[in-house]
Amino acid sequence: MEGHLLQRLSEKSLLARPEALGFLLRQAHPLAFLDAYLLARTSMGMFVDLEDLESFEGAVVPSPGPEPPSASPPRPAGRAAPATAASTLSRALGIKHPQVQPRLQPPSSPPPTSRIDPGPATVPAVAEAAPAPTALRSMPEGLPAQVPAADEQLETFADPETRGATGSPILRLRLRAAATFRPIAADYEARFSVRGDITGQSTCTGSLDDFVKTFQDRFRLLRKLLRERAEMRAAVPVATVLERPPSGEVKVIGMVAQLHTTKWGGTIVTIEDESGRLTVSVPKDVTEATIITDEVIGVIGRLDSRRERLVAKTIVRPEVPRTREPRRAEEPICVAFVSDIHVGSKTFLQREWTNFLRWLNGHVDNNREMAGSIRYLVMNGDVVDGIGVYPNQFSDLDQSDLYVQYEQLAAYVATLPDHIRVLLVPGNHDAVRLAEPQPQLPIEVRKLFGSNVTFVGNPSTISLNGVELLAYHGKSLDDWIPSIRGLSYEHPATAMKEMLSRRHLAPIWGSRTPLAPEAKDYLTIETVPDIFVTGHVHAANVENYRNILLVNSSTWQSQTSYQKMLNFVPEPGRVLVHNLQTGDNRQMRFVA
Repeated sequence: MEGHLLQRLSEKSLLARPEALGFLLRQAHPLAFLDAYLLARTSMGMFVDLEDLESFEGAVVPSPGPEPPSASPPRPAGRAAPATAASTLSRALGIKHPQVQPRLQPPSSPPPTSRIDPGPATVPAVAEAAPAPTALRSMPEGLPAQVPAADEQLETFADPETRGATGSPILRLRLRAAATFRPIAADYEARFSVRGDITGQSTCTGSLDDFVKTFQDRFRLLRKLLRERAEMRAAVPVATVLERPPSGEVKVIGMVAQLHTTKWGGTIVTIEDESGRLTVSVPKDVTEATIITDEVIGVIGRLDSRRERLVAKTIVRPEVPRTREPRRAEEPICVAFVSDIHVGSKTFLQREWTNFLRWLNGHVDNNREMAGSIRYLVMNGDVVDGIGVYPNQFSDLDQSDLYVQYEQLAAYVATLPDHIRVLLVPGNHDAVRLAEPQPQLPIEVRKLFGSNVTFVGNPSTISLNGVELLAYHGKSLDDWIPSIRGLSYEHPATAMKEMLSRRHLAPIWGSRTPLAPEAKDYLTIETVPDIFVTGHVHAANVENYRNILLVNSSTWQSQTSYQKMLNFVPEPGRVLVHNLQTGDNRQMRFVA
């Protein structure tokens, strides 16, 4: 029963304090009580407290009995998130600001000097990179697919029996591969495996100890990566720095606990490790000085004259190697990337999406051979528009039943050639918990699709015939872009470079991206990928960073009213096709 309660809470991006969980378990019908409480809940916090449950105890609870599978998948959870990790944990510990309390000590510990408990940790080895770089070979981008309108040659019919509670009926497509289409990809086996997926591995219970474990795992892995860099091999514990002679150079590794900008343009940073905390002064002229909270950095510098703080000369990050040879597949096959399809939205580009499906089935002469070489199709999140994702979303929906949105997507996917393996990653609009890392879509959704679809979590590392792909929907781009000067939504690949440099997808706690504290930090980038794909921001962006292909997948949604308000123009209907054997790229355009 405890596992069922935790699953129900995780679907709502909520955490239960231990005493609250115990209270639920003592109820005659815990799940029925919890469901009734969640329906009536008005609090916007991410924790379910004992006091809230006790005050709700007199509410009417639905009659007990066997709980059949719901007729529709779980709705996306709310967006409540703490203002900062420090403030959340401080409130949990009963600490009043401005007192600063380290974030990673279990509540049973004595007053700590660090967020990170000392102790051994086993960190998986980082993949060893080849020594010689190879330039990325690219074919011309932006070539239009030049497909005819979908209604000229494609027979469709509406299925009125599958109409949802409100909205348009599901559109069924009678689409099969062209009789003369001989896709080369069908001759080769799809050899793929998935790692780093939270699905079925969640340990989050809502206790403060979960936060301790998350930060510990992050720190130990990233410290290991930093120590593998030649300039940080002599790093010493933070607590020993102030004991050293002021004239000598000092190297330390720590997690950024606090930072603020000085009036002269420098930055004062508080870092910590298991041994304690240290104040670091980062002058304005230190070029690597764009620091964010909760990242793990190396610092090289000297003590100031008062022996009170370390004055940084260099900031070092875990980074990815400069010299590495990308892995290549033996087979002449390709992977195509799409994202942010938003089926169910009034602005979903149904005609252009259908033209893409026709191209994959060999009904278009332009680049037909390339279409036949596609063995994998990665759908990188926000595959439907969802329900209740943002205020007044109902008026923007063509189909307001979330389950029917997925039925429509499944109808589209059913028209793909049998040899194409679909890898479906969830996003913040999908029917999973909002907090990252996100598990795969629930069984109520998965059973709508055929056996050619593999559902994975967000993020996931996927081996495609020997080529390593890091797939992440990209919600944390909403944190990176406003946090670092020079980043923009128009060029998300620049933010992706920052993620690789820091070896973490979403380090900032308490910002716009809800995060779930797990025993393992699934958002660290342990293995250097060959391809790194994101979506979320509706831009089509392709770059190369240290022999890693960076792809921000395009959208299949036209400009929304919210985007108009922000003066943001999306780049819809573009599909990047990457040759896994040669490394060549071609971007197809299905929107004029």
